[in-house]
Amino acid sequence: SMKEHVRYLSSSMMEGRAAGSEGEVLAADYVAEQFKRYGVDLLSPKGGDVFGVRRENGDTLTSRNVMGYVQGYDKELRDHFIVVGARLDNLGTMIMSVNGEPQQKIFYGANGNASGLAVMLELARMVQMNSILFRRSVLFVAFGASNETFAGSWYFAERAFAGIDQVDAMINLDMLGTGYKGFYAYTSSNADMNSILRTLTGEPYPSDHRTFYAKDIPSVMFSTGRYPEHNTEKDIEAIISYDMMERELEYIYNFTLALANYNGAISFRPENEVDQKVK
Repeated sequence: SMKEHVRYLSSSMMEGRAAGSEGEVLAADYVAEQFKRYGVDLLSPKGGDVFGVRRENGDTLTSRNVMGYVQGYDKELRDHFIVVGARLDNLGTMIMSVNGEPQQKIFYGANGNASGLAVMLELARMVQMNSILFRRSVLFVAFGASNETFAGSWYFAERAFAGIDQVDAMINLDMLGTGYKGFYAYTSSNADMNSILRTLTGEPYPSDHRTFYAKDIPSVMFSTGRYPEHNTEKDIEAIISYDMMERELEYIYNFTLALANYNGAISFRPENEVDQKVK
């Protein structure tokens, strides 16, 4: 299933999924279809939850988030949420001169971030299948226009989701396809989040979890880190290690379950902040 997701989302038809492009729309539709296929409740309307991004030249870029939902079973905690997010967009296309001739180059984004979307979709399937085990509810969000100053996550946290005060933690999935080089959990929060990571076993770059951290929500990014093909036309499916992605998915599922069932509040304590990368 993860092969199917990555192949489709990084296909030439998507033209690199640039924010606001038809490729991003197709990717959003695909994520929504997979949520419905897996029995995950779709919270966003057809075409995604659309928002605008004002650019420096005065134009408005139109992007969208796609949101899925699995309700927890605990009457006291099911109105509290764990958000699992993954970047929907990539760099799109660019016209470059090759031997004096203009050629279109596609930034396919197989690892950045079709891999993270694939893991999120399969995680949503697993959580839905085992929803009776989850005390808190889990929200799955494909964030549009992440490359545009993380606009999708900002829109979700500041405008779109009325229950943001009930979000207890955020898990961000970004670049998970090259696990043979390492698998990292970067937590930009506090001792509580770090302790949960350790019971199960420098940040690659800023991503959508920072939006939640800015709102005092404990957050963590799972990633396999930077790689030579990052932000190039060579970021294609051939570099993806699916065996490692399966192992990562199992770990992230267990971590999500532990967060959803964590007793008491997952507190945000800036005075105990530990910015670290756990391998």
